[in-house]
Amino acid sequence: MSIQIVLTTIRKELADVKRSLRPWFAEGKDCLAYRPADGGWSALQILEHIMLTSHFLLLLIDKASLKAVQRAQRMDVKADWTKYVLAPAALDAIGIHKSFSWIRPRHMEPSGNVSVAEIRERIDDQFTHCDELLRKLSNGEGTLCHITMTVNDIGKLDVYQYIYFLALHARRHLKQLEENKIEFARTAIQ
Repeated sequence: MSIQIVLTTIRKELADVKRSLRPWFAEGKDCLAYRPADGGWSALQILEHIMLTSHFLLLLIDKASLKAVQRAQRMDVKADWTKYVLAPAALDAIGIHKSFSWIRPRHMEPSGNVSVAEIRERIDDQFTHCDELLRKLSNGEGTLCHITMTVNDIGKLDVYQYIYFLALHARRHLKQLEENKIEFARTAIQ
């Protein structure tokens, strides 16, 4: 493992998830508005939830990034990457739909009042912002600040792991979006 591998892995995940989300913004209104029979969220609500969660994660990531850069001015940046783990098992599970139960905070629940165009723009901006942060932290500075993550009892994550969490969270909901689309298509046939 090296800082370059860490950065490349996170950038690839961000790019893959962003590319996978993109077609959802071009889906028809009926598909986006469809609520599954189990009472779950519509695709538009899922997309809004991804946007909201990313927004709140980035508030923490931005603060931690600033602290990490400040600490790098007076502390040594990680030089030995042989024992670094970007994705411990509890973090890896974040990207898998229904891999654990979690009650999200109320402020991350969709209102249903945000347009698909605004959601697309904000998610694009959020993923671009993550890339910018990775450029700013390209020498290992992201390991100098840790933030507690209560989801799935993960514990403390450094800035790189938190950005990776953001991407994995969005990936988690891709399966849910696909399940909605399949169910919508079945109901449209009937």
